[in-house]
Amino acid sequence: MSRRRGPLDAWSADWERAVVWTAGLLGVAIGLIALLTGGGLFGVFRGRRPLADPLALDWLGAHPTGARTAAILLGLLLLLTGVGAVFIALRPEHHPDLVFTDDSRDRLVITASAVAEAVRADAEAIPGVSRARAAVVGSTRRPTLRLTLALREGSDLPTVWTELDRGVVERARRSLGVSVLPAAVHLEFDAAPVARVT
Repeated sequence: MSRRRGPLDAWSADWERAVVWTAGLLGVAIGLIALLTGGGLFGVFRGRRPLADPLALDWLGAHPTGARTAAILLGLLLLLTGVGAVFIALRPEHHPDLVFTDDSRDRLVITASAVAEAVRADAEAIPGVSRARAAVVGSTRRPTLRLTLALREGSDLPTVWTELDRGVVERARRSLGVSVLPAAVHLEFDAAPVARVT
């Protein structure tokens, strides 16, 4: 079984977090510098200068072609960055198949749906769990389990959590042969049946 992987799948969640952190820190730094400049920390004259610096306006007036070219290139760069960010945000979620090889070059491919179905059935066997949904997301090298559990009324949450952590996730990790298997767990509680009064 072959698995196609598009170019957008190569963007990892770690890279996205790094971009968000960098943009946030850059915004904080620019805001802090502007606040300190306006407060007069770098000199009263700098804080009172107009936002449109006369020296910069004179330079732009003397070099209109270069200024227009730079503005157009900056606009195109921002446009391409925004379109790329939209495509990355809207890309389909990647469900990696797991490939195992041995010394004889034999390959065994376990599909993401098969892993998810096995984990779902194992999670539904936990006392107090009425239904479960599971998915394998991430990359082949760093798979992640995403679990959604619906708990019955009166379920013992610490027991369910212990069984999930030490049982379901640990068995999945050992079966897949990975040293670390992160799991994102979402818990839901079934609504109590409404008693009808006749």
